[in-house]
Amino acid sequence: MEFNDFLGLLRLKKQTIITIILVVTMMTVLVSLTQPLKYGVSSRLLVTQNTDTTDAYSLSRSNEYLGGLLAEVVYSGSFYDQVINSQYKVDKNYFSGDYGKQIKKWQKTVETKTKQDTGIIEINIYHTQVSEAKKIALAVNDILINKNQDYHGGNNVEINIIDQPLASNYPVKPNLIFNGLTAAALALLFSLFYIYIFPE
Repeated sequence: MEFNDFLGLLRLKKQTIITIILVVTMMTVLVSLTQPLKYGVSSRLLVTQNTDTTDAYSLSRSNEYLGGLLAEVVYSGSFYDQVINSQYKVDKNYFSGDYGKQIKKWQKTVETKTKQDTGIIEINIYHTQVSEAKKIALAVNDILINKNQDYHGGNNVEINIIDQPLASNYPVKPNLIFNGLTAAALALLFSLFYIYIFPE
């Protein structure tokens, strides 16, 4: 089939394309709405070291390594235990089930990112209640600042808050706009492929 013929076919089948896109997008949004709506609380921390070295590159790489290490540690069972038993009185009932299920839910509750070559750790907490998300964010930051020595061998590491925990005004998970646009794009590609393979 030549390109011009395909364009003509698309014009004839535009109603089919629109129908497929609308149906898939609506189904995706409805499925997304069946999931619990979660608010987000984000904060940023900076990893620094008090050393005598004058090599800025080596120090930057070291800070980056420590940032990456601590960002991964947050997902661990050991870190989860410290958060649950912290002074911030995080609701333990939210993490129900056996210990394995609790850890899986914890790993969906917290999300960490590191900024390359900076030693900056971004902490994102997702929870159905804003107040609980803030408690968890404060607990995570507190543990990273005051107990980070438990997870690395250095003695001169300092972690400082550069952005205090900030809560979203609206639920951020599931991301209905992103899910809807992604579904619409995939539906468009599918409809084009379908019409090309089955022009009749």
